[in-house]
Amino acid sequence: MNKIKQTATVGNDLIVKYQVSSLIKLEELNKLSSKKSKFLSLYKRFYRLRNMVDSKPYNKEIYQKIIRRKFTMEDFNLKRSILLDDVDILSEISLFERIINTLAFVHNSTVYLPSERKEKPILFFQDLELPQRMEKLIILTLLRMDQQKPHIIKYDRKYEWVPKINNQLNNLSNDPDSKEYKSAFKDVDANLIGFRDYELNLMRLNECYRLCL
Repeated sequence: MNKIKQTATVGNDLIVKYQVSSLIKLEELNKLSSKKSKFLSLYKRFYRLRNMVDSKPYNKEIYQKIIRRKFTMEDFNLKRSILLDDVDILSEISLFERIINTLAFVHNSTVYLPSERKEKPILFFQDLELPQRMEKLIILTLLRMDQQKPHIIKYDRKYEWVPKINNQLNNLSNDPDSKEYKSAFKDVDANLIGFRDYELNLMRLNECYRLCL
């Protein structure tokens, strides 16, 4: 059967009649022979969701770039240890558990629950639209922030930009004025403070839900 014909578009939503990507349990993943094969299997599952993440083509492209960087460049344990204080290194099993949880999180962002429309009273035409899930809102925020990130952040494998920002902030007085800020960040882009805060909050979210976004 031609799977291309098993789709329909309703508004901005793509409705599919077949399973695009499958989730996987840790027990199933551990049956694979090598660490590389496990990562490859997970990557393929993330990749299959690319058309479902958002209807906008540029978000699909951003999503593909994000998962490619995460699977080829990112050291999640290193990133986690730099952003959070006093955390233990995740074991290989714990890391794979988090990746599986993250796959489920991304998958959930692409689907609607039947109950979501029933629980919402229909008073206006706009009420016929289904509300976006929390996972969807978070994924869209990730895509938007990644689009705005400078390359110094995206391609810094060792996350050296984070300690630089932290050091400059630690050297400030308790109530710094604009002159002190300018002096402290003359060699470092102060705009990176906002990205540092974003990465820190994202890592805290990861800790709450055992993810690796």
